[in-house]
Amino acid sequence: FSYWQCKECELVFINPLPEPDDYDKMYASEYHDQFYFKETLPDVKPLFNLIEKFVSKRSILDYGCGDGSFLEYFSSKGYECIGVEYDKNLVERLKKERPAIRFYSVDEFQDLNEAQLFEVIYLGDVLEHISEPVSFLRTLNQRLKPQGILMAQGPVENNRNLNLTFRKLVSSFSKNAIASHTPYHIFFSTAQNQEDLFKLTGFKTLSYEVYETSWPYPSKLSIHPLKAIQFFVGGISKL
Repeated sequence: FSYWQCKECELVFINPLPEPDDYDKMYASEYHDQFYFKETLPDVKPLFNLIEKFVSKRSILDYGCGDGSFLEYFSSKGYECIGVEYDKNLVERLKKERPAIRFYSVDEFQDLNEAQLFEVIYLGDVLEHISEPVSFLRTLNQRLKPQGILMAQGPVENNRNLNLTFRKLVSSFSKNAIASHTPYHIFFSTAQNQEDLFKLTGFKTLSYEVYETSWPYPSKLSIHPLKAIQFFVGGISKL
């Protein structure tokens, strides 16, 4: 794969787009063990409070639910919860570990009764993995009840900040270097790219927030000189 950039909107994307067999390798079961299945639940209370401002009834679809911890919190608050994941082995594992929640593979979800609609659809770190985000969001929009909301959370990795500028500067000194890792993210967007996507797919913005993290630089100070520099760059970028 190589990375291309649109001269007009600055969106960075992988070319060619992944095929189904690529996705099978990218999102095998070990992917979720590496990045999810945390020992403690993430702090989703701020998201819960935001959702509660806009909905009166309580059904939520988490598309790309990972380890299911987000839904675990909402289930404890009385929400009817459904989770969808790509890997079928992961879905079977989630069904056993979180029996109070209904889990489906992508294929199983597509076969569900289309009359089943949701007050809330949540996408946590999902959009940047989708090869056809416009058709994907339009399809999800049809799964929302009238006045229902879509909540999307994830990185806008091409948004201008000190962290990104520094990384591009460093990489400019190694132009022949080729990344060999699996290209998990299909798109690297700006905040404007993301808002344009929502508008294009029929959504109206109720709330939108962008904040900076130190990632991929370390969040803790290290005695290693390079990691120490990265720590300070990440910290100043957040500031």
